[in-house]
Amino acid sequence: MNQAPFFTLIIWTLAMLLPVSNANSQPVDIDAQIAEFKLRQQPQISPSDVSFTIRFVNDQKQFRQGEIIRLEMLFASSSPETYRLDTATYDRRGRLDMDTFHIEPNTGFTDPMRDHLGIWGGGLRGSAILKEEPELIVYELNEWFRFDQPGKYRLSLTSPRVSHKDHPHSYFGGDIVLTSNLVEFEIVKPEAGWAEQELQKILKALNGSSDRRAACRALRFLGTKEAVPELVRRYGQEDAFEFYAGLVSSPHRDLVIETMAARLAAPDQAVSSSWFYMLVRLSSPSWWTPESYDEQQAKVYRERYNEISSQAKAKYAKQLAKTVALKTGKARAISLLTLFELERDKTKRPDISTFFSELPLKEQRRLLEYEWKQISSPTLLPTLRRLYQPRASEKIENKEDKNDRTKLRTLALQRLYELAPVEGRRLILAEMKRSEPRVELPALTLLPDETLPKLDQVFIGYLEKGWVSDTHGALVERYGSPNLYAQVSALLAEEVGQMVCTEQSQLLAYCLRINAAEGETLLRRALTARERTRCYSGVLSKVAELHFTPEVEKLALEMLEDSDTNVVISAVKVLGKYGSDKAEAPLWKKLEQWHQTWNGRERELKTAFNNEAIRNQSSLEQALQTALAEAPGWLATPKELNRLKQLCVTESAKNTVTQLLEQWGDKFTLRFTLYNDEWGRAEIGHYELKSLASLKQKLAQFPNGTVIRWQTANNNHLEEVKEDLFRTIQAFLAEREMRLVR
Repeated sequence: MNQAPFFTLIIWTLAMLLPVSNANSQPVDIDAQIAEFKLRQQPQISPSDVSFTIRFVNDQKQFRQGEIIRLEMLFASSSPETYRLDTATYDRRGRLDMDTFHIEPNTGFTDPMRDHLGIWGGGLRGSAILKEEPELIVYELNEWFRFDQPGKYRLSLTSPRVSHKDHPHSYFGGDIVLTSNLVEFEIVKPEAGWAEQELQKILKALNGSSDRRAACRALRFLGTKEAVPELVRRYGQEDAFEFYAGLVSSPHRDLVIETMAARLAAPDQAVSSSWFYMLVRLSSPSWWTPESYDEQQAKVYRERYNEISSQAKAKYAKQLAKTVALKTGKARAISLLTLFELERDKTKRPDISTFFSELPLKEQRRLLEYEWKQISSPTLLPTLRRLYQPRASEKIENKEDKNDRTKLRTLALQRLYELAPVEGRRLILAEMKRSEPRVELPALTLLPDETLPKLDQVFIGYLEKGWVSDTHGALVERYGSPNLYAQVSALLAEEVGQMVCTEQSQLLAYCLRINAAEGETLLRRALTARERTRCYSGVLSKVAELHFTPEVEKLALEMLEDSDTNVVISAVKVLGKYGSDKAEAPLWKKLEQWHQTWNGRERELKTAFNNEAIRNQSSLEQALQTALAEAPGWLATPKELNRLKQLCVTESAKNTVTQLLEQWGDKFTLRFTLYNDEWGRAEIGHYELKSLASLKQKLAQFPNGTVIRWQTANNNHLEEVKEDLFRTIQAFLAEREMRLVR
């Protein structure tokens, strides 16, 4: 029997935005990777008390080209409670690549997604204990096979989904590989009119309110020329992956390109960035070699792709710029945004304020949240005001819509405050006075004031009227003056251990800020109040995140010996993230105690799926390993990391420390990458420092006499800025009897 390796250990090395190949390219041969995988797994012989059967839904044996082919996989065992099944299910957008299809003859079909080498996201995973009654998993074969020639075929599968119950699950399955039975089926040409009827049925569903996801998939798999215009028109709308996959896998690649190029000028076609680059990619050859993974050959393909795709990009951008005036509404706005993002010369970009309001809400939110540095301009002030002050006629259709608009209003107020601080401050203060602010905390906490005494009565009103929510609590914690202390401490004294966790932590942080000694007493009570809620297990970390003080550190050190492992884990994380160098020795002591108890019991730690107490011990090891290796408060050089590795018990923890060790090399090297719009990223050893202050804190922990090498990335880019930084760090180290050399 021939093997068709269309769904086995695919090397997911490219993101979705990377190029796809022309329709005539052949699938990559990955037999070597499959063989290596099987050798590595060393599966057991299929046990006799486990069965793996495949069958077609409704026992259908004949399918038209373009018809969905549903295959059922059934797993069962005559020895209940002995085996576990990985029930992962997903389509080609996920990381599902465990089962292997065997089909003969091995001609007449192709992998429709051979050009898709990216991951859109993780697949849905779960597990089940096998019983005599079969567990069912359904595949749609169209995901992996497009039958281009009618004929009779035979199919079987091998699957590593089943493992012994106590076997630790891995990404690729368990410790057993099963082989299914053989099924036969026939692919036939559709009768006259079937494809057209199917298309009309699909379009009716897409335009109605029935199962749209199923209709999207049906359109994707149909594979006819008549389906191409609908795929092109709808790409970028609902269920983007299905339409993306339909375009990538279409047997009519030339028609797809021709249709997309023509639609550039269509008044109703929204040419989004993803839509535009899909056209560019489909028009360009792939950079990867279909026949081998030869590095030199891949380089040639990559250079050819870069050249042709650049030409295609310039060509289609020019066409879009000429015809964008023909578009209307959202189609025009989205197309203008694409031109805005394509144009590197800021002086030639379209004025984003002229079309921002017509963009979809999700695009407006993306631009304000993630692309603000690129679009920031005083011309957007009128737009920001409109977004912040909703129209009276604005309709909120559902909770999701309300949340989106609240987030957008929050972003608008944040950006308005940046562009017009006086106006923004007035609006922020007005929001705080509302019983229910219309914006979220990121906007409300922007003001630089340490306290806002003028709002004391407003904050007291929160407490007296029972309005204390996470928003109100955050405002009291952030801006509350000492005038509120009597009311806040009285409330906590009465209700600590009974309040909602978030609000309790916020008010405790406020008390620590105003009166550290009494705040410590209240926090201790919250840690020991364990009857009404479970807030005690996380209160340390929540308070520390808001206001870390010596009192919080003192309590965290005490909690290292608590009887509740969850409290210990919380204390370890707090000390690792915020603790001073005083916390280092107690954490080493805790790890040594843990090692004494659990050394030699790795299997127990790895296989205790249903034992929460032992799972917590694994979490404690991870927390201690992270705290000791990565804490800002002290230095973990290779000497400390090697000690840490010896005290870890599980292989995963040891491997993590090994990876950290590998980043040190034989010399201390400070590697710096500078970015245009922000400070950049500094790396020394396994530490990554994202600000000059954090870098200085870490460098100060190296011993006197240390020599550190300077290394930068992005040569010939912002060299003057790099030189200034070099001199700054050099002087800082010299004050501590250390040297920075090139």
